[in-house]
Amino acid sequence: GTLLAYTIVAAALILLRYRPHPLKSNPAVMDEGGKIRSNIPFISKRLVLMKPHKSVMCTLIVMILAFTGIGVLISTSYFKAPEGLALMILFVVISMGSIFFIDAHHQNSMELDYKVCLVPYLPAASILVNILMMTQLTFMAWIRLIIWMAIGMAIYFIYGMSHSKEELQWRERRKAFS
Repeated sequence: GTLLAYTIVAAALILLRYRPHPLKSNPAVMDEGGKIRSNIPFISKRLVLMKPHKSVMCTLIVMILAFTGIGVLISTSYFKAPEGLALMILFVVISMGSIFFIDAHHQNSMELDYKVCLVPYLPAASILVNILMMTQLTFMAWIRLIIWMAIGMAIYFIYGMSHSKEELQWRERRKAFS
């Protein structure tokens, strides 16, 4: 559960850093957070027109799936076979491309009391290490995790979402910008 929590925190850190944020000088205007930098070569114009933050979220999911593929190949020792090695190379290329693609986006200008350096590289490394350790867990550990996650999610969705101060503040901000 701790490894999964650390993975979720690292993924959320990437998502929050690339989410658009209101400018301090003019709260009605959002900053460049999540938009693809226009000076990056080989970037499709379709992706530039995509909603800010959406391409980062999709790429993060692809990166996590590629990291999971790497972890499964290592934990099963399948990467020693020729087709496993080809899959390993494919997953490594996809994950590296995902990290560089996320880095091709503007980070938001939100002022924080603390900031993690080397975003998205350090959180991506954290996600990779956590997933590699999770793929080494036993079957019973996964069963216990699923049971406790179901209990936690039930509590969160029944009580937490409706009583979250952050959610209420976010809704107020979205109404102000609409």
